[in-house]
Amino acid sequence: MNGWFQLAADDDSEDAAIAGLQDYCRTFDGTNIQVRWPAPNYANFLTIAGNANHLWTHSADVHGLLRLVGERLPGSWGLLYEQDDERAELPGPDSYRVTTMIRGRLEERMDPYFSPIVPVVEGPDWSPAVDDALDGWGEYDAALGRPDGLGGVDLGRSAVVGVEWRGSVVEVAVDWVLEAGHPQYGEGNVRRGLLRWGGVTELHSAGEVRGVLGELAGAGEVHKLRAGSGVLTVQADRLEVEL
Repeated sequence: MNGWFQLAADDDSEDAAIAGLQDYCRTFDGTNIQVRWPAPNYANFLTIAGNANHLWTHSADVHGLLRLVGERLPGSWGLLYEQDDERAELPGPDSYRVTTMIRGRLEERMDPYFSPIVPVVEGPDWSPAVDDALDGWGEYDAALGRPDGLGGVDLGRSAVVGVEWRGSVVEVAVDWVLEAGHPQYGEGNVRRGLLRWGGVTELHSAGEVRGVLGELAGAGEVHKLRAGSGVLTVQADRLEVEL
């Protein structure tokens, strides 16, 4: 867990707000979470560094602190990186979860830089246990079918180029390869488009969800996308296909 935030208020209450937040942070005394309040050149910052044995042990307290920062210092901005090798939900055990703060508002986002940890950060000799990320979804496999809107698309040649998660919306950028009979087929036969899930209530991922699409299927509100060496499973109330 590592994060930094520059603190700013919309009025003259900054010092008083910071003093109150520092009092809240006594909850981290004696833990593996270190919270500091540097103030170089008259600018106030909050830095967080931690290596807890289990991320959930103090993660809720850290996020509680960030909510207070957003409420009491609404001009603040920064980000927090977290990784949990026991995490089953998106972004999974092999990736960082990123919480951003912009004008005091918190959002969770996908990490475009350090994830997946294997092989980007730790190297190919590491073998993370990612199978647990898909526990509970196997019963749906037999019922999954190709979603509507993908007729005339060659999934075996199309490729995932990026995944972005914003609250209850997940967008997957795809370079679609259309079959010759598709009405939009044209020169180059590759079109950048999106898969967009809305009303997402459950997310699971394992491995790196990039590269050639091996599977894209759904049944009811459950959808599974397999690309490269990764799998993304989504429970959402709607799926939009943009070619």
